[in-house]
Amino acid sequence: MKALWPKRRNEARHRLARLLAGNGPFDVVQASLWVACEEYPDLDVKSELRILDEMRSDCETRADGETNPFARLNKVQEYMFDELGFCGNLDNYDDPRNSFLNDVLARRTGIPANYLSKILNQ
Repeated sequence: MKALWPKRRNEARHRLARLLAGNGPFDVVQASLWVACEEYPDLDVKSELRILDEMRSDCETRADGETNPFARLNKVQEYMFDELGFCGNLDNYDDPRNSFLNDVLARRTGIPANYLSKILNQ
């Protein structure tokens, strides 16, 4: 398995470089996942993106019909924090896993938890 590590890492770096060089809108979610491949070379980025797409769809469903942007954000926050249980990692702020989006999705805790609602509300 370790023989695949450099190949996977190079692929991840290439994809991240392509994102950074792009002329269109910057996809911070994809970039975050490609960066995570440095630590997790076997990370299935497509699978993580599917999870986020499902969460985004659920957010849209919950916020559907709300015209007030603050009410929409409140619905997203209720879903992310109350229903799914995302939270900041106040006890171990320096844990490196707090900064990897895939870890935050799996553990439901970390520094990016507070901006997940914004990402999903795009």
